[in-house]
Amino acid sequence: MINVVVLEDQRLLRQSLVASLGGHRDISVSGAFANGEAMLGACETLRDSHIGLLDIRLENGTSFHLVEKLKLVAPKLRLLWVSSIEQDALLEQAFKMPIHGFVHKEDSLEALIEAIFAVAAGKTYFSNSAVERRNRLRSDSQRFSLILSDREQEVLKLIGAGFSNAEAASVLGLSAATVKAHRRNIMARVGVHRSVELQAYALKIGLSDPRELKLE
Repeated sequence: MINVVVLEDQRLLRQSLVASLGGHRDISVSGAFANGEAMLGACETLRDSHIGLLDIRLENGTSFHLVEKLKLVAPKLRLLWVSSIEQDALLEQAFKMPIHGFVHKEDSLEALIEAIFAVAAGKTYFSNSAVERRNRLRSDSQRFSLILSDREQEVLKLIGAGFSNAEAASVLGLSAATVKAHRRNIMARVGVHRSVELQAYALKIGLSDPRELKLE
């Protein structure tokens, strides 16, 4: 029996996954959660489970920050994205994460079940539609990771969280002038003209998480 835990913030879809997967004779849904905090709090359930199905886009941000935390709480839990995201920046981040597969929500239930069995057997599984998206990103000369360097992405993430130039400089070990120059270059490359627009952009593409917003 393969024990599965589900992270999905939309109630109807969460309940549908539980009902559909729970009806399979070789799969048991041991937990279903609407947010990452609730999931991380169920340590015993996670440790007794084999597969974690994670949506990427949640109500209050993304689930990227959960991946490493889940590995600490339940190191044997194998993770599988089940998501409908289409934003290139989010897709790029998703494919870089140390997970074991990706099934798009446009795929069939049969594809998801096939993924669960493959990942539970120690393999990786990327559905055809996920592979198509990954290949498209790799061949796109204008993809997010080519537009912005790793350092610029780090700066943009802090800007999205509300850090000033000086605060971001302190975190990154740079001068405020260097961060200011990065900010200027980022704005030119992504086509925004005001700092508030840049912060909104970082939040929109999922590079910054609303839960990490710096409060005054």
